[in-house]
Amino acid sequence: MSKTELAIIYKGDDYIVVDKPAGMLVHADGQTNNKTIVDILADSIDDPQSPRSGIIHRLDRDTSGLLLVARNTKAREYFQNQFKQRLVEKYYLAAVRGKLKLPQARLEWPIARSPKNPTRRQVRSGGKMAITEYSVIEEKDDKSLLRVKLLTGRTHQIRVHLAHLGHPVLGDSVYGVAEQGLTRQFLHAADISFKDMIGQQVSYSSQLADDLSDYWDSN
Repeated sequence: MSKTELAIIYKGDDYIVVDKPAGMLVHADGQTNNKTIVDILADSIDDPQSPRSGIIHRLDRDTSGLLLVARNTKAREYFQNQFKQRLVEKYYLAAVRGKLKLPQARLEWPIARSPKNPTRRQVRSGGKMAITEYSVIEEKDDKSLLRVKLLTGRTHQIRVHLAHLGHPVLGDSVYGVAEQGLTRQFLHAADISFKDMIGQQVSYSSQLADDLSDYWDSN
């Protein structure tokens, strides 16, 4: 089934896990009137102290997959602390141009805003350190499918790091080039694991979005 609406993977007293479709904003950007995740979940969130109503982390508009949302202020503060301590594990699926020299690697490069275009990021001295790990799942012709782990949460981190490595995410017209057969970057938040507020380790998974799965299977 095509993912065109916001799917609720889990809804408890303290948090919600949603499966975000590509094209949906997490919160308003001031440039579009389309419904955001914040809008859709407004009746489920009681977090008056937060301007973004329970949002702990975010996904780019054209990235699909799992997002953790706190339902109240206490939960938001708890999960924000988990992210700061790097206790939340997040894994993505990304397809990139070319075949990588190493089947797995850890990328540690600082990321900062581009001085020429503040909406873009780049690997640059003086930026905030970002850490990304990848492992190759499959190779096809001149492209590779990767499982990527984020250890930090910088804006556009995966896209910037992989582009700097020389293997931009397929379909990423900002940090790479547009790809025939793709209408967005090939990036999907597939797995998230963390300790809930009673200390139990929980994990959630999302299958690769249909448009990305179809592209990979047919190319």
